[in-house]
Amino acid sequence: MRRVEHKVVLIVGILLIAGAAFADDYFPQSVASGDPRPDSVVLWTRVVGPDGGIPTSVNLAVATDMAMTDVVVTRAIDVDAQYDGVVKVKVDGLMPYQDYYYQFSLPGKSTSRVGRTRTAPLPDSTQPVRFAIVYCQDYIGRYYNAYLKMLLDHDEDIDFIVNLGDYIYETTGDPSFQDPTGGRTIEFEDTDGAINLGTDADPNYAAASLSNYRDLYRTYRSDEVLQEVHERWPMLVIWDDHEFSNDAWGATATYTNGLEDEYEVERKQNAERAFYEWVPIDAGLGDDGELEIDAADLYPNAMIYRDLLYGSNLHLVLTDLRSFRPDHLIPEDAFPASIAVDEPALAAMIGEAWPAVRGNFDPYVNMGLLGLSLPILQQTSSLIVANMYMMENSALDFFTAIRLAEDVMSGDVSATFVNLAYQAAGLQPPFAPDVLAALPRGISFLIMGKTSIYSSAGSRLQVIKDTFDLYAAYKYLSTAGAAQEAYGATQPDSRSP
Repeated sequence: MRRVEHKVVLIVGILLIAGAAFADDYFPQSVASGDPRPDSVVLWTRVVGPDGGIPTSVNLAVATDMAMTDVVVTRAIDVDAQYDGVVKVKVDGLMPYQDYYYQFSLPGKSTSRVGRTRTAPLPDSTQPVRFAIVYCQDYIGRYYNAYLKMLLDHDEDIDFIVNLGDYIYETTGDPSFQDPTGGRTIEFEDTDGAINLGTDADPNYAAASLSNYRDLYRTYRSDEVLQEVHERWPMLVIWDDHEFSNDAWGATATYTNGLEDEYEVERKQNAERAFYEWVPIDAGLGDDGELEIDAADLYPNAMIYRDLLYGSNLHLVLTDLRSFRPDHLIPEDAFPASIAVDEPALAAMIGEAWPAVRGNFDPYVNMGLLGLSLPILQQTSSLIVANMYMMENSALDFFTAIRLAEDVMSGDVSATFVNLAYQAAGLQPPFAPDVLAALPRGISFLIMGKTSIYSSAGSRLQVIKDTFDLYAAYKYLSTAGAAQEAYGATQPDSRSP
């Protein structure tokens, strides 16, 4: 008897595998669902023929059972070729806290795998909430073993998954954390449209064109474990930085650490368009609930922040902390010697304790005023700094470097930095200890950890906490919070009551 049961299971398994292969011919990234509400959910698939052709329509069925016999919704959906065969649709009229099964089909050709989703309970429901949190799912050189653990051990324990961002990584071989030498690699079809960050020996491209970003999603969603996760649970996704560019703010990337202007609206919009296409969330849908993306949906108008009332036990707020934030408090190209907070402002902040702590801060001098009496010192300092600029940026010519140096050396400048610069140039430091003691004190970028002109260290990474915290407080007070306003004008007031 056991042998018969084993044979039956084996035969069913073969049939399922064959069916999946047939589905994959036309639905290569399977199905997904997201943003569950008490009466609605967003459903997703991508339909494309084995020859790369995109059908003009696809059918959707939603049922209450996995066998798809108790069908409660049927819908014919137009497939717009401009979205690369992606189909995303919001289905409403559903019952609260109910399991639903869904399947897309091309009559006479193929059907997708069956997906399972679950709507949210009503806002006054006391239904316990069970969900998983995931983030940072890099594909290159890595496997989704945490997802596999969820599938094996928690299939019935989870209502939905929250993805906190970095659903993709925009690079194909960043040597700082990606190893593309194994089987998990990504290649762009449009390398001319990508940003070349690597070398011939160690290639590494960053996505820039719409084709590049689509290549990333296609490859990530080829992973069988990630496909099965999307087939089993609805997912709520918010973006972080890598969906566009590492450590980005607004439409500005940071690959060159201030060496170049990396404000790239078109690239940002390409990233958003691909995100709206490939991620099963409300954003990117038209009035009819089907996929529709236009300029009003893209940067600087993008609004993916949203919230979810999941019964009376959970109010989940998904925030966008990338699109609206200003530059980092210390820019990557901040000049180390520049004084960020002068003595009058610092003394006013610290108050009565200022005389006791004054010696801990950086002595500074106004090089513009000093140049009136000691023009040679100012000219020599500018030449030394110009050389620093050319050493850190080989693209600069001498005259441009001189102009940059004269600009940064024209106001309040760290005397500590000037002494160190003279020492590095083999010259006698101009400020003796007794002179330093008599100078005013403040916070330079240098004593917050900024030791290079173009660098992430001392900027968005690795700062000296005590002085940085004082500078952050100063910026917050002096700008009425604008220097640290990461939410934008409307996001804080967008939550449901």
